[in-house]
Amino acid sequence: MIRAARALCALTRGDQAWIKHFMRSQNKFTGGVPAIQVQTVQGLMRVATCLDAINSPSLTSPYQLKNQFLHL
Repeated sequence: MIRAARALCALTRGDQAWIKHFMRSQNKFTGGVPAIQVQTVQGLMRVATCLDAINSPSLTSPYQLKNQFLHL
């Protein structure tokens, strides 16, 4: 859970409104609603892995990608 929280905070630079939107919205990248997914170990790992992939150094700045991933 801490890994996912840190990755999400890094991705959004702590933007609480965006974090809430991400966690509560259907997300194509994670394959569900992250707030529901993290209630199981398998779902938590899926969300954390997806967030790690978004935060990968091989991508452009994660904050710049915010709008691209907002509605996934």
